Amino acid sequence: MLLPIIVSSVAIASPLPSFTLEDQFERSHRATDLFDGRPVIIVGGDERQSDDQIRDWAKALRGRLGPEVRVFGLANLDGVPFFVPNQSVRNGLKEKNPKTIVLCDWDGRVFERLGFEEDTISVHVYDGKGRLLIKIRGPTSPDRLESIVRVISMPQDRRPKPKTQTATAAGR
Repeated sequence: MLLPIIVSSVAIASPLPSFTLEDQFERSHRATDLFDGRPVIIVGGDERQSDDQIRDWAKALRGRLGPEVRVFGLANLDGVPFFVPNQSVRNGLKEKNPKTIVLCDWDGRVFERLGFEEDTISVHVYDGKGRLLIKIRGPTSPDRLESIVRVISMPQDRRPKPKTQTATAAGR
């Protein structure tokens, strides 16, 4: 079966917007804390199954890239019904993602400011300075994973330029 892959390659001159969010373990993280010179990958989703997809992407990315990148999840939780306790949501994230920091965006503002889209899982790859290199939408696949590995493996002078390019390729 062929799946479309939408890859947007974007390098932006402006820095990553500042934010502070708690993770599923109630630890606070600022945007600037995410970057230590290594590339950073943020896997974001707002679907009910996004915790599974964050786990699957994190496992695949770590399997291919190891410690040379930092992988974080970003859960848009603005659609969680008011009567569901936040701790219940956190417990579910802890259970499904015990090894991946999942940033909890309770009002969806950071999710939106970072350019993640509703109703889909997306992977954003940043260089070590917080500049967006590539966005990929959809669940894990060998072709999508290879696109990320290719961008991270490129010498810095060959990485995407400050413009948007969209390409469609066949996936598996």
